[in-house]
Amino acid sequence: MTFQNKTYRFAPNSLSSYLQRILLLMILPVTLQADPALTEAQLWQQLQQPGHFLMMRSARAPGFGDPANFDLADCTTQRNLSDDGEKHASRIGDALRQHGINSAQLFVSQWCRTQNTARLLKLGAINTLAALDKLPHGLDVHRPQQEALDRWINSQAFSTPTLLITHQANITAKTGVHTRSGDLVVLEKNASGNVTVLGKLHID
Repeated sequence: MTFQNKTYRFAPNSLSSYLQRILLLMILPVTLQADPALTEAQLWQQLQQPGHFLMMRSARAPGFGDPANFDLADCTTQRNLSDDGEKHASRIGDALRQHGINSAQLFVSQWCRTQNTARLLKLGAINTLAALDKLPHGLDVHRPQQEALDRWINSQAFSTPTLLITHQANITAKTGVHTRSGDLVVLEKNASGNVTVLGKLHID
């Protein structure tokens, strides 16, 4: 798996949140092991097999964090997909279909940008899963949500294509992988229930 070195700048009010998430990665038990690097073609091939699933970051939604007047029940108060983000989500759906994924189980957070990303993929019915909600501030409340996601993953057979559309912090906390908007992290759950990160797909 190849990672690129990048420099990130954080606003003062977001720095403490970022550091908390780094600490969370140090505290939570590490259950995922990255396989030797697979090619993009191999990753797409793996997705044709049972036991594999994707964690996806929502498509492009300009900005960082949630606005001061954020209301989970009101999409107009949230960071939403830009016009480019909507087109990006549609292209990702096209790419999935081009690689044989014509339908999938779609699970999203309660944030509008994940739900709109799923809608524009056009792969099937959309299901809300609270364990995918954007991780809240504070290590004391991170762990229960992460454990809830682990339990949900453990309960799934992943016999059909499955996408979990969520947020950057959630994906990094679960997999250790940093994602750009729309990135797809490919995971494998084996017969013993162990989950392995196979790699990451990026669709422009």
